[in-house]
Amino acid sequence: MARLEQALQLRRLSRSLSICSNDPDVPARRVMKALRGLGAGRPRLLKGLRAGGRVGLDLSSHHPKLRLWSAAAGHPKAGCGDALELLQMLQSTEAWHQAGETLRREAANRRLQLWNHRGRLKHADAVLAHLRQHPQAPLFFWHHYDRRGLLPRSWMAVFQGLKAAGWCVVVSSSELAAEALDALQHQGIPVLLRNNIGLCLGAYRDFCCLLNESSDLTRARATLVLANDSTLPVGGANAFLRTLSLMADEQDPALGQLSGITDSVERDRYHVQSYLLMGNARLIQAPAWEQFWREFPINGSKDDLINQGELGLSQALLQAGFTVKARFSLIHMLLDESTTHGELARFEVREPREVNLSLFAWQSLLKQGCPLLKKQVLFNLPLRQTLPLPLSELKPYLGPDDDGLRADLEDLLRSRYLNP
Repeated sequence: MARLEQALQLRRLSRSLSICSNDPDVPARRVMKALRGLGAGRPRLLKGLRAGGRVGLDLSSHHPKLRLWSAAAGHPKAGCGDALELLQMLQSTEAWHQAGETLRREAANRRLQLWNHRGRLKHADAVLAHLRQHPQAPLFFWHHYDRRGLLPRSWMAVFQGLKAAGWCVVVSSSELAAEALDALQHQGIPVLLRNNIGLCLGAYRDFCCLLNESSDLTRARATLVLANDSTLPVGGANAFLRTLSLMADEQDPALGQLSGITDSVERDRYHVQSYLLMGNARLIQAPAWEQFWREFPINGSKDDLINQGELGLSQALLQAGFTVKARFSLIHMLLDESTTHGELARFEVREPREVNLSLFAWQSLLKQGCPLLKKQVLFNLPLRQTLPLPLSELKPYLGPDDDGLRADLEDLLRSRYLNP
């Protein structure tokens, strides 16, 4: 019973010191852990102080350090007097610093746990409140990372176009510059800050788990789009919206369907590429969709994430009986776009499983009306010695709505080649 009373006394004291500090960096858990750590380092001293307490000896008022040790021993009078003085004494100890490090490690480990999507997200409740204000709007989720926190102008123009067309837009990022945050706030676009674990597929996973917390978030939505910043829009907002509209029109509302911009059989598994995914209402309300994202592991390598996420999603849905298809499919591009063969030949691509349309046939895609261009094409595409730089071949595909894209290319060049 004495140990229980001592533990309760430590808990009450920890809470009291945390409150009086009025500092978010002084949580009660850290105070409690520091007091326990202090005691663990000097068990005989604590035993003596507790024995003295039982015979009525009170040393807590003699010296600040004795008061601190009495507090660690759970003496009921140790918390009386100047609480801030006691807290400052505790903060000067090694036990305080060790408690902080332990809590930081525990928090980092919790963020890695698959179940803990909330632990990786900031402003989740504000985002959910925004979504509940627009329960029937099609939902566009976009995940972003830039070393300087910059938001591409071309994507911002797309967001504005989506908003004007009645879409609900959510932006996810590990960090955004103040200017980017202000621009999004001005447009009424909520931002979901997230620890960058699991890359874009991890962001998709955590957002889908957030949506699955309550059925009212998806019950009346016809469409969910998951996209990331591995691409840049070409042709402006109108071209992008036109493609989304065509993709939605191609979906049968009676059947669950996952659509992508392009598909592939790389790695010997059919899949739509994950830089933009569109699910209709029947799909995003299906148990198979919820189960996939709930069980998708986010702690592996980039290859693991692609295999289990990008490829795994299409494979799981096909096996569950859902439709999976691409707007600019591999078959369509090989049969109906005459320039595709020539582009692929430049990279010596000879069989379907070697084809990545978004990288090796990007010009043919743009000719067909594809509104997105992979950044990898422009900045680090593996080239043959005789091939020109893709950046030098881009200009014929740019129009009057691509002024923002030109500025984005300047910014991206600086960000990608910025020293750590």
